[in-house]
Amino acid sequence: MTIPRELWAVIGAILCNVAAQIALKQSGNSSYPWLSIPKPPGWLAELFNPWIWLGLASYGISFWLTIIVYRAFPLSIVTPLMAASSIVLTVLAAMLLFAEPLGHSRLAGIALIIAGIFLITR
Repeated sequence: MTIPRELWAVIGAILCNVAAQIALKQSGNSSYPWLSIPKPPGWLAELFNPWIWLGLASYGISFWLTIIVYRAFPLSIVTPLMAASSIVLTVLAAMLLFAEPLGHSRLAGIALIIAGIFLITR
């Protein structure tokens, strides 16, 4: 079974969106050990932060893939599907990568999001 190009675009757009959010979160946690000069002040320091550039590139790729997705699928179905999937994956990634808590209310929220995806895509 071959997966259509458009479905790969959906998967890629979702994963790039999640990667961008993770990279931007990590940008706030990073230091600058490769600089032989003191960390620049304020916003100028962010120009040297590779996590911000990775986040920006990931959002750009996600944007491009989303255009491909919108050409192929109904907006009213694919937008909620992609948004909900990004939310669920971001919560799970935050738990695994940043040790953010995943309590009962978040688990219930994920369950409701999955139920909502099921209802919207029927």
